[in-house]
Amino acid sequence: MCISEKSMSSSKLAEKYGIRQKTIWEFKRKIQLALNSQDHIFLRGTVLVDDFCIMEQNIGQSKNIILVAMEILGNGEIGKAYGLFQDGLSYEHVQRFFEQHISTDTKVYVSKERNCGQYITNYHIEPIEDSLLLTQSSTHITNLKNWLFGVHRHILPEYVQGYLDEYYFRFNRRDNKEKVFDEFMGLMMLHQTNRNSR
Repeated sequence: MCISEKSMSSSKLAEKYGIRQKTIWEFKRKIQLALNSQDHIFLRGTVLVDDFCIMEQNIGQSKNIILVAMEILGNGEIGKAYGLFQDGLSYEHVQRFFEQHISTDTKVYVSKERNCGQYITNYHIEPIEDSLLLTQSSTHITNLKNWLFGVHRHILPEYVQGYLDEYYFRFNRRDNKEKVFDEFMGLMMLHQTNRNSR
C-alpha cells in the first residue's frame, strides 16, 4: 500500500501472497483508518477545489460526491491535495473541508458548477476560468477516478473515504518515497495506542 505507485486491490494481493481476500481487505481497512489520523498540512497560495459525482450502485438515484482540494505550486504543478467523500454536499460539509485543509489567506478557485463563494466565509473564492488551471484540475480528477474505479473497481460508499485517505497519503509524499514506509508504520502504531487507550 505504501511503496507501490498505484497500490493493489485486495484480490490481487490475496492472489500474490496466497492469503484470503477478506483477510487482506480487513487488514487494509485497519491501515486506512490509521491514515485518517494523520496530521493535515494547510494548502496555501493558489488552491483549486473541484468535485465529481459517483452513483451508489445499490441505490441508483443516490448521488455521492467527492470534493478535492489541490495546491498549485509556483512552477504550475500540483503540490499537496486532499479529498472528501460525502453523500451530497451541504454548507456544513464544504465549510468544514475548507477549514480543515485550506488556509484562509489562500486564493481559491472553484468550478463554475460549484459556486462555493455563495456560502463559504473567510475565503477569497473565484471561478476557475484559466485553461491551464482547468486542465490541471481535470487531469488530477481523472487520475483519481482511474485509481478508485480502475484498480479497486467496486467500493461501497462507507469505505470510499478510507481509499481517499490512502491515495492522498501516498500522493502527498510522492517526492519523499524513501520515508513513506516508516511514516506508514508509525501512524499504524499510534492509531493502535490511541484505540487501546479508549
